[in-house]
Amino acid sequence: MIKPIKRLVTRWLASDLSTDCQIYRSKIKQKLFRNEPTAEVYLALTDPYSYMLVQVLPELEQRFKLSFKIYFVAGTNHDISANSKLWQAWSRNDVNQLAKRYQLDEIMQYPNVDDINTGQQEWQLLPKTVANAVNVFRKTWRGQYDDIYALSTPVINALLNNQETQKHRGHYLPATIRFMNQWYWGIDRLSHFETLLNQQQLNITNDSFRYLQTQLVFANIGHKQQETVTAYLSLRSPYSYLGLIQAQKLASHYQLTLNIKLLMPMVMRGLSVSRLKQKCIFTDAVREAKAKDIPFHKFADPIGEGVINSYQFFYYAKYCECEVEYLLALFQAVYVDGVDLSKLRNVKKILLHIGLDVEAALHFSKHNPWQASIDENDNHLSEKGFWGVPVFEYRELSVWGQDRLWQIEQAIIDLNDN
Repeated sequence: MIKPIKRLVTRWLASDLSTDCQIYRSKIKQKLFRNEPTAEVYLALTDPYSYMLVQVLPELEQRFKLSFKIYFVAGTNHDISANSKLWQAWSRNDVNQLAKRYQLDEIMQYPNVDDINTGQQEWQLLPKTVANAVNVFRKTWRGQYDDIYALSTPVINALLNNQETQKHRGHYLPATIRFMNQWYWGIDRLSHFETLLNQQQLNITNDSFRYLQTQLVFANIGHKQQETVTAYLSLRSPYSYLGLIQAQKLASHYQLTLNIKLLMPMVMRGLSVSRLKQKCIFTDAVREAKAKDIPFHKFADPIGEGVINSYQFFYYAKYCECEVEYLLALFQAVYVDGVDLSKLRNVKKILLHIGLDVEAALHFSKHNPWQASIDENDNHLSEKGFWGVPVFEYRELSVWGQDRLWQIEQAIIDLNDN
C-alpha cells in the first residue's frame, strides 16, 4: 500500500514560519560560534549541472560577503537509476541552454571514466578552494588530463561520506547550495539564494541580482498561430500544478490550444521516490509558487484512490471541452484547499462546481476505459526520451519542468519573428 504524505507535515513545510525558524537557528549558531557566513556546495564531477554551478561561484564570492565550503560527492544520485540513459541524453541539451543563457562553458560530451577518476583524485590533493574546483571541473569535462590516475579507496570513501553528510543535512542532489538551512539546486534556484543573501545584507556591490526568475514575458506579436501546446502532467506533482497555471496563461495570451495528457504519479507506476526526495520537491515547489504568486497553502496527498477518483472523470471533462477547468479545480483542491479526493463525493462536488453532470460523467467513465489512455500517454513520453512530469511540447520542441516554459515561449516568439 502506498502511504500518502501526512497533512500536518506538508502544512508545516509550506508555512513561512518553517523557513523563518530554520534561518533563525542558523543565525543564532553563526553568532554563537562567531562564524563567517559560509555556504556549503555539493558537487558531483559526473554531473553537468554541477559543472554549470561551479562556474558561477567565483563571481558570487565577489558580490557577496560569504565563502563556499565545497564537497565533492559520489554521483548524480537522481533517484532515476532506471532512466539514467534518458536523463543523460536530456540533461546535455538542457544544461547547454543554461550555458547560453548565462554565458558559461557548454559541454560537448560527457567525460570519460579515466578523466573523472583523475579529477576526483586530484581534488583530494588540492586545497578546497573555488578556483581549484572550477579548474578540476574544466579539465575533467574538456578531457585535458595527460596523466591518468586510478581512483583510490580513500577518495571513494571521501565521496561517499560527503554524500551521506548531504543526505543527513537534508538533500539528495548534487549541484546544490546549502545556506542558513535552506537548499538551492543549480543555477535555476540562484534567484532565491540571492534574495536570501540580500535580505541578510551580505551584498558587497549594487549588482545584487543576476539570476532572475525565468518569468514569462507575454510579448506582443503580430500574427498569433493557431497551434497547440501539449502538457504531460500528474495530479500528485506540484511542479505540474505550477506548470499548468503558467501554461494556461501562455496558451491564452498566444491563442494556443492547450492539450493535456495525464500520467499516473511515479510511485503508482512502480518507480521509487524516497521520502527525502519528496520533501525536497515539496519545499522547492512551495518556494517557486511564492515567487510566481501562485497559491500553495496545503497539500492533501491524492495518491491512490484520490488519483483514481479524479482521473476517471477527466476524459468526460475533455469530451465536454472543459478538461483544463476540471484539472485546475483538482489542483486547487489538492494544493490550495486541502480537499481529500480519496472521498468520491468531493470529486463529484468539483464536477458540479464546474457545471458537469455527475451521472453522465459516471456513465461515460464506465464505457470509456480511461486507464488505456493514461498508459498510452506514458508510452508516448518514454518514446520522446522523458520519464517524469511536467513535460511541455510545442512543435518539435519538448522541455521538462515548469521552469523551462520560457523556452516554449521563446520558440513561439521566434516563429513569429521569422
